[in-house]
Amino acid sequence: MQVKICAHRGASCRYPENSLKAFTKAIEQKADSIEVDVRRTGDGHLVACHDFNLSRLTGRHLRLSEISLAEFQKLRINGLEPPSSLEEILVRVGKRVEIILDVKECGLENKLLKLIYDLSLENRIIISSFDPRIIATTREKSPEIKTALIAGPLSILPLAIKVCFYLRKVTDYIKADYLHLFYADLLYPGYVTLKKWGYKISYWTVDRPKDIKNALSLEPESIITNRPDLARKIANRYIKADL
Repeated sequence: MQVKICAHRGASCRYPENSLKAFTKAIEQKADSIEVDVRRTGDGHLVACHDFNLSRLTGRHLRLSEISLAEFQKLRINGLEPPSSLEEILVRVGKRVEIILDVKECGLENKLLKLIYDLSLENRIIISSFDPRIIATTREKSPEIKTALIAGPLSILPLAIKVCFYLRKVTDYIKADYLHLFYADLLYPGYVTLKKWGYKISYWTVDRPKDIKNALSLEPESIITNRPDLARKIANRYIKADL
């Protein structure tokens, strides 16, 4: 089984996260897919951004929901790269690589789905979220678009002591295609059960060489990493060793 390499917020170990440069570099580094965080500006535009407060990313104490797209694009991520609208990213790289959209807010689904269909990318997108309501809405409106429920860390999950049964019930109810699990939670023995039950699992965020090797040995759908160049090198060696 060939495990996909997904670039978490692009090649974000070396380039500003969720920037167009981080995504194009990830593609150059042979990532199979890129993961893009999705939020909305104050004037309703979808953008690639993880945080609702922009102080960590830009040094400015601003809330994304209180500024316009034009104001957002004047900022610089880590003082280097301009942030992008989601449409700009999808237009530039949507035909080159699979894209996983990590939707951070409820209420974006209609606008997001319209953008995907307008660009004819419905077969190249996976919509993911920690919030099962977003997955359920996506499945109801556009069942042909693949979805992934993100889970973890265990400390923030309800019913953590019976987390596998919780995830099974939620995933079956919302009919997600994939589960994206927090890699550090692999110490929780119940996660082995999820694979036995037949769920398609990916792990996030896997960056250290020994962790990448271990994740590959588990044969997930993909490993989600800030270091797609390193993960690709290790995956190539892993495949050769297996031949």
